[in-house]
Amino acid sequence: MSSKKETIFDDFLRRLCEHAKVKVGIASAASVLGMTRQSLQNYKTRGRLPENQVYRYSFETGVSPKWLLRGEGSKFTTKIYGASVPERELEAAEITIPWEELECEKVVKKESPEHFTTINVYSLDLIREPDDKGHRVPIQTLLMAPTSMAEAAPIGFKVTGEAMAPSINDGAIIGVQHNDTVAIDGDIYLLRTAQGDVFIRRVYLGAGTLKLKAENPRFPELEVGSGSIQIMGKVAWVIQYL
Repeated sequence: MSSKKETIFDDFLRRLCEHAKVKVGIASAASVLGMTRQSLQNYKTRGRLPENQVYRYSFETGVSPKWLLRGEGSKFTTKIYGASVPERELEAAEITIPWEELECEKVVKKESPEHFTTINVYSLDLIREPDDKGHRVPIQTLLMAPTSMAEAAPIGFKVTGEAMAPSINDGAIIGVQHNDTVAIDGDIYLLRTAQGDVFIRRVYLGAGTLKLKAENPRFPELEVGSGSIQIMGKVAWVIQYL
């Protein structure tokens, strides 16, 4: 008779292999998780689940680690107005949603008091037409981060370009607090022009104007009327390679 721990592991193995569309078994699951067969077998022998490897897999595929490990909650971490995104949409990396209403799903690691949140990371194309609810945008990746980061800025964007280097490099992920749209002198904001151009700059306040300064000296400083640019949100955190 199988023990409770063996049953939990076997159920996890079945969910993982079915999601990855591979034959159910230790060898197949180990390959999916980037482990050796023996390493995964050792987890089963000890009555444990390979949580770190599962979290990494969830980043790459969008599957909920809570569902994968325990069979709890919705299958996918991305939500639209509280409902799970269908698998076919997630695989196509497209959803339709106003960017400021994105949701996050909290995940708790039982062996740690730290709470983690899955943050959706999007292309900046998401806010080129923020009022167009039919605008379709790519999901770049899923980021597992401490809840405190998501509370500071619950939405992530992948940066392209070197205008804000070295503070924000090409390929960095930034967290944007979309409710913080009143400029404070010297802070960094995500901005949008009336033509739909989106960029990131450090903002300085003038007399009825805003000075938009790049960190990279190769990009010129701009001065615009305060009503000619839309502040989409304040950059609250940055994740990037050093």
